[in-house]
Amino acid sequence: MLLKADKPEVETLKEKINNLENHSKRKNVVIWGIPESSENDFSLMEEFIESEIFQSHMNFEWRIEVMRAHRTGIKRNPSENDTCTSLANRQSPSS
Repeated sequence: MLLKADKPEVETLKEKINNLENHSKRKNVVIWGIPESSENDFSLMEEFIESEIFQSHMNFEWRIEVMRAHRTGIKRNPSENDTCTSLANRQSPSS
């Protein structure tokens, strides 16, 4: 049985979807200039970002858990792609 949704209900659902999409993007970080294949020594891109970028390069004293990380496919030059990283669970050094 197929039911039709009324216009106010559809508008409410569109607003909720928009809200969820905006909230889900708040913890995203885009990192530019990471050469292609620089993460080859790691089993996951997430491990590379945590270890090489946040701990070694940026010297963060607290742990930032990288939930997901992937290349965006946008090439600024032939050897580099942007990397999109989703973060969670920032922990202070005393944790």
